[in-house]
Amino acid sequence: MIVTKSNLNTEEVVSTIEQKISEKLEDVGQFLEQDVKVVTPVRTGRLKSSMTHITDLTDLSTSIGSDLYYSKYVESRKPFLEPAVTGDIPKILNTFKDII
Repeated sequence: MIVTKSNLNTEEVVSTIEQKISEKLEDVGQFLEQDVKVVTPVRTGRLKSSMTHITDLTDLSTSIGSDLYYSKYVESRKPFLEPAVTGDIPKILNTFKDII
């Protein structure tokens, strides 16, 4: 068996991958926020305008929603958030395609 030494800097590779994942998570958060706002029920417009996303780089996650107390009641009576996110799964997967 021939053993060769690699000059691959694994820390740099991991850092680059983490950076790309972070950028893609932010992209996902932005388009999910836009897509959810399109289907958010409107009575006064307050719920729609309160929809936002938060990208957590520590957990490598993106959350979408509203901080209005009544948003969960609207969602339970007329689901809009979950269907919008579920419908975007192919778009989410495609966003990460070039990393995988």
